[in-house]
Amino acid sequence: CTEPQQLIATRIRTCPRAVLCQRTGSAQPLSVDLTPYNDRERLQLIASHHPELLHKEFCALQFARRLGRRDLGERVLCRHGCMQGWHYKTVTEEDLLFPLILPPAATLQSRLLATIGVARGFGDHDLRVFDSPIQLKPFLSCVPQVTVVQTAEQDGCEDVLVMATDGLWDVISCEAVAKTVQSCLNQAREAATAANR
Repeated sequence: CTEPQQLIATRIRTCPRAVLCQRTGSAQPLSVDLTPYNDRERLQLIASHHPELLHKEFCALQFARRLGRRDLGERVLCRHGCMQGWHYKTVTEEDLLFPLILPPAATLQSRLLATIGVARGFGDHDLRVFDSPIQLKPFLSCVPQVTVVQTAEQDGCEDVLVMATDGLWDVISCEAVAKTVQSCLNQAREAATAANR
């Protein structure tokens, strides 16, 4: 076995996802999806500390379900940025505003301010909520996600880093990609061995 090497995976936007396909055929995710829903606490804290950013069009709280006028005065479950769990709150007019973060639906990813599906990134300085003065830039973070892992070559087999967009990850699991990678590497080794005979 050779000396261990460092593999550093860094990403800013929601995609690509990084997965280390190990020689054993297992998959080690090196990143998590950076959707607004996964970054909920940070986004809700920004909104609660700077409510002027929402222009009274969005609600910073997250509710267990979408609220309507029939819920005014009722006690419902909600949570804010510094909460992992839920608590009861009596619904007010302000709570009926559109949610800061739309939760992921069956076919759609979560959305920040009903506009964008990422919570981190560079640029987008002029991006605004449709037909509104609300800017998205104050909610986006440019802090990258960095993962460092030790890898080593062993018996001519190497770990393989696969970085792909949601076009791949929406249709196949990390484990299936790792098995496919190892299968292709095994076939290539067998072909090389046969050619050398």
